[in-house]
Amino acid sequence: MNMPSYDWKALKDYCLLETYTTGLGKHGKILEIACLKVIDNQIVDTFHTYVNPKIHKLAEREKYKEYEIYPTMPEIAPKFLEFVKGFYLVGWNTYVDMYYLEKDGKFEYKKMVIDVYEPYRRSYKYIASEFYVKTTYEMMYRNSDNYQELDFENLIDCCRAVKQLYESQIRYNHFTHVELPKMR
Repeated sequence: MNMPSYDWKALKDYCLLETYTTGLGKHGKILEIACLKVIDNQIVDTFHTYVNPKIHKLAEREKYKEYEIYPTMPEIAPKFLEFVKGFYLVGWNTYVDMYYLEKDGKFEYKKMVIDVYEPYRRSYKYIASEFYVKTTYEMMYRNSDNYQELDFENLIDCCRAVKQLYESQIRYNHFTHVELPKMR
């Protein structure tokens, strides 16, 4: 899909999105959501929550028992949608995040989604799908003045890394957005 005609350098307001899941595939569930609201290129607000994945298989339920105290995705969805209302979503492998958010939250997001991962995958052929935001961030910024020490176990810090990678893509006109595929 081609990018719509737009001055991407002018896009200064957006939300950064990252999630942790139980795994990939149609049975995966969201465990954590982090979203940072960026206005005029500055992070101004944070949405962060853990999610009760409502696992029904007894064998798997024990593994995620600690998440049972948190709200479910249908309970979280209205707050999440209010937080991101009117904003483009920017993330790493965003179509995966959106698939689980929409599936578990039972909603459809109508605004454009921008995937930071895709241009890196195309530009650096050796970046395999198992390379996550941490690996790419370290590779791009380790010896740079822009490098920040980030805790990649912290989803908020993952969003900060995505912001820096996204801003780099805009500087060099390497960007894409995704049509959300149906992962059924």
